[in-house]
Amino acid sequence: MLPRVMILAGGLGTRLSSVVKDVPKPMAPISGKPFLEYQIEFLRNQGFTKFTLLTGYLSEVIEAHFGNGELFGVEIEYSKEVTPLGTGGAIRQAFERTTDETALVLNGDSLFATDYTRFVRLSNTPASLALVFSTDLSRYGSVVIDSDFKITSFAEKSASAGDGYINAGVYFITRKILERLPEGKSSIEKELFEPLSREGVLFGIPCGGKFVDIGTPESFSWSQTHLPGWLRQIPKPALFLDRDGIVVEFVDYLHKPEEVRIVPETAELIREANSKGWPVIVLTNQSGVGRGRFTEDQCNATNFHIQKELSKLGAKIDSWQCCFDHPTEGKDQFKRNSLRRKPNPGMALEACEKFAIDLSRSLMIGDNSTDQLHLPDLRTILVKGNYNLDPIRKSTQVAVDFKEVLKKGQVAFLKH
Repeated sequence: MLPRVMILAGGLGTRLSSVVKDVPKPMAPISGKPFLEYQIEFLRNQGFTKFTLLTGYLSEVIEAHFGNGELFGVEIEYSKEVTPLGTGGAIRQAFERTTDETALVLNGDSLFATDYTRFVRLSNTPASLALVFSTDLSRYGSVVIDSDFKITSFAEKSASAGDGYINAGVYFITRKILERLPEGKSSIEKELFEPLSREGVLFGIPCGGKFVDIGTPESFSWSQTHLPGWLRQIPKPALFLDRDGIVVEFVDYLHKPEEVRIVPETAELIREANSKGWPVIVLTNQSGVGRGRFTEDQCNATNFHIQKELSKLGAKIDSWQCCFDHPTEGKDQFKRNSLRRKPNPGMALEACEKFAIDLSRSLMIGDNSTDQLHLPDLRTILVKGNYNLDPIRKSTQVAVDFKEVLKKGQVAFLKH
């Protein structure tokens, strides 16, 4: 059973005052209807039916529009702040007015077009945060997680912080853990999440999807034309592939088109994915660029040639995601520590911004232990051959050759 959704909808919208007046920020109009309505509809379409709106500034505007939620196909209750309570105080008050033991909590001025049922399913108690991969942390603070998806630290925004995870403003919270907050006004970020992270009991779940924050006039204007189309997309499984040794036969530091040899079994799987309308995405570490062995242009030319050879076989790659950095060489320490480099899942999460991808039904095929991306639910098939495959995760299957890869991959496709 899906939990109640609590949406923090008491924002003043100070930064939007030049373009939106006399309404709470979550009620700012996007293509003719309030931003908050998009949030509720998006969650309703995923099966969430019980909502509590945490209101404050101009709460009557929100209540007049949504009422009890019947016209929107959901049940809506309200928890109004008489005096400002902060994020922690507002959430604690809302829990006190229900009997629910858990809740999915969202900020009302941002929308993450992700699979919330997946996030709830993967969340750990006492609290979990949905994380967004970003290549630019200059506007947001960052979140660091360990191999067990425990949040180890929060960092303030920095103009030179490189890429990383940001807090999506989406939380899975238990009633019991809120008892740690003081009565009255409090910050859930400072007074609950930061202490929990120091204790090693706060979890961060990397999630794929498009993220929009309407907190500035620029992002508000951008949302007018892009947001409605985002939310109409239906997530599909994706076929993620390593390049060297999987799409093409392994050649050490491959960068010459004439050395390309397509793996026929992989081409067959690509055709199957193409026929189902599923995106096919190559995720490839090309550290030869970072090492100075060849150039980005040479790598891109090789990829273009691979695409041409695949097209002769009736197969198509929808997106090429390449990480050119090397973890120990190069001048830029932020790029060396990039979450784009496998086994970090940055490249896969970038692809989720281009395509509506259902990660829990997707498949990754590689030939190296680093092809097991740091995602809690992405299925993986590794073929023996070019690299040491240790360690193997529980969700990973090992194939002895490409015939077995083809068989296992086809079985995975048939499940959907």
